[in-house]
Amino acid sequence: MVKEHNFTKIPNIFLEMIVRIHLSDYEHRIILFILRKTYGYHKDSDWIALSQFSKATGIARQNVCSTLKELRNKNIVVKEGGKLSIQEDHEKWGLSKQIISVIQTNNKELSKQIPTKERKKIKQKKVPFSDIINYLNTKAEKNFDYKSLYTRAIISTKWYEGYILDDFKKVIDVKVNEWKDSKKMNRYLRPKTLFGDNFKIYLDQHKEENNYQTGISRKKEWEPFKKKGNDYYNSEKTYKEVQ
Repeated sequence: MVKEHNFTKIPNIFLEMIVRIHLSDYEHRIILFILRKTYGYHKDSDWIALSQFSKATGIARQNVCSTLKELRNKNIVVKEGGKLSIQEDHEKWGLSKQIISVIQTNNKELSKQIPTKERKKIKQKKVPFSDIINYLNTKAEKNFDYKSLYTRAIISTKWYEGYILDDFKKVIDVKVNEWKDSKKMNRYLRPKTLFGDNFKIYLDQHKEENNYQTGISRKKEWEPFKKKGNDYYNSEKTYKEVQ
């Protein structure tokens, strides 16, 4: 018979957020220890010395200090009156320091084609949860709630990786076109599937299909310039004129 062990009752949303957002190894360990020292003892916050962190996690004191500072900057750890706790408003996790947006040109968001150097210059902005989910609801004729914490966690994960609003729309477009009329696949037009592990695959699919359609369009533009026998007029000049 397996011996019964003690356990720490942690809100599911904390665990879901921890596995969804990008955190370093040190950050994971520090967060879990704070949860152990607070929720493990039925407390909202607690005095936790650097030496306790170091002894429990094996992380050097100076690294504990810098990691705690980073977690506070990300609004994940809160320090009030010397006591530490985990930010209960999970929607604020990472919102002050990690959320990425793009420089705007003529009030329009730049596409994913922005060079890496350009992306490093981007300014911070709140994740457009409502814009993304409202676009999905409109295109797929669904009724998802953009305030859902699980949905926000999924979207935030991709946003932190550098994807922008236009990328989310492209993924929605390509999969709605493919799955909307399918009784079997329509149910997968949901945030969990669209914005999950296959997000980049779906985004690449949109790019491939767009390139294919562009190729067909250009081929049609050539048709008026064809001669009998499939010869062309001055091809280089004619093609430039078409462009």
